[in-house]
Amino acid sequence: MKTIKPKKVKLFCGILYLREEDLSLILKKLEKKFGSIEEMSLPYDFVFTSYYEPEFGKNLKKRFVVFKKLIDPKNISNIKLFTNNLENKVVKRGKRKINIDPGYISVDQLILPTAKPRPHRIYLEKGVYADHTYIFKKNEVITFQHTFPDFKQNFVKEFFLNLRRKYLNQLKH
Repeated sequence: MKTIKPKKVKLFCGILYLREEDLSLILKKLEKKFGSIEEMSLPYDFVFTSYYEPEFGKNLKKRFVVFKKLIDPKNISNIKLFTNNLENKVVKRGKRKINIDPGYISVDQLILPTAKPRPHRIYLEKGVYADHTYIFKKNEVITFQHTFPDFKQNFVKEFFLNLRRKYLNQLKH
C-alpha cells in the first residue's frame, strides 16, 4: 500500500491581547520562530466570552497573524506547546498578558490545537488535541456546534476563506 504524504499547511495564530506593546513583543518572537508574517487581520473586540476576563481584564482585542512559510501538519502539537510556553514568559503578577492560539488551514479544513480535552477533539500527542473548527467546501465555510463563537462570525469566516484562496494558490507554485 502506498503512503500518501500530507500536503504542507498554512500556519496562523489567533492572538488575544489587551495592550499593543504586548502584541508587538509577541509578534517579534513568533516571527523569529516561524518566519516572516504574510498578513494580519484587523483587530476586533473579543466580546464572545468572559472566560479570559479574570486573568486579562476587559476590552480584549484579537487578531490573526498568518505566516508565509508552510508547515508540516504533524508539527502542530509542538507549535502549540511553544506558544503556551511563550504565553507563560509574558506574565505579570501571575497572570498572562497575552493568549496565543496557533492553528492551520489545509485544503479542506481548519484545525486548532488545544490542551483542553473535549468529546469532539482528537488526541494528537504530548497533551495536545485537535479541534476540527471548519470544513471548507468550494467557497463556503462549514462550522460545527462546537466551533468557537468568534470563528462563526462572518468577518472571521471571510478572512479564512480569503486565506484559503491564497494558500491554494501558494500550493500551485
